Amino acid sequence: MASPTVWSVRTGLDPNNSLNGFADPDGLTTEQELRDFGTNPWVADTDGDGIRDGLEIMTGSAPTDPTSFNLAQALASLA
Repeated sequence: MASPTVWSVRTGLDPNNSLNGFADPDGLTTEQELRDFGTNPWVADTDGDGIRDGLEIMTGSAPTDPTSFNLAQALASLA
């Protein structure tokens, strides 16, 4: 077992435990949300724009900015 990391001590979660991996259904792990993207790991749509954080990252939108351009939303409006 790995020694505790700053991340695990700060969040109280164990990155080696898959039960701690996903707190919400946005496709990002809790560690990715806290360490890499600054999104809320307990809310699927951090900025409240109706698009899940994982999809925003995949399409180049900012998951913490509700006014950022969102390719998924733009394509959906054309359908």
